[in-house]
Amino acid sequence: MKRQISWFFGVLAYVAPPVWAYFEQLSVYGGAEDQNGYVCGLPMLAIIVLACIGAAVLSGLATLFGTLSFLSLSKPRPRLRIVELVVLGLPFVFSAAYVGIIFSV
Repeated sequence: MKRQISWFFGVLAYVAPPVWAYFEQLSVYGGAEDQNGYVCGLPMLAIIVLACIGAAVLSGLATLFGTLSFLSLSKPRPRLRIVELVVLGLPFVFSAAYVGIIFSV
C-alpha cells in the first residue's frame, strides 16, 4: 500500500505543478493581453517558484512513502527499487536547488 501511495505522489509531483503553472500563466498573461496591458515577469517567476515548491513537497512525500516501503522489504532488497527511489526524489532535488538559487541571489 505504501508503494502505491508513493507512486501516486510521485506521478502527482511530475504532472500537477507544471500543469497548474502552465494554466496559471495563461490566465495571468491572457488577461493582460485582453486589456492591452503590460505584465512584468515577476508573476511568472512567482508561479514557477510556487510550482517548484509544490513539486518538492509532493516528491518529498513520495520519497518518504517509497523509503518506508523499501525498508519493509526483507534483505536482499532489489536494486531496481533504489532506482525507483532516485526517480521519485528527483523533483525534490531539482526544485529545491532551483528555488534555493533564486532566493540566494
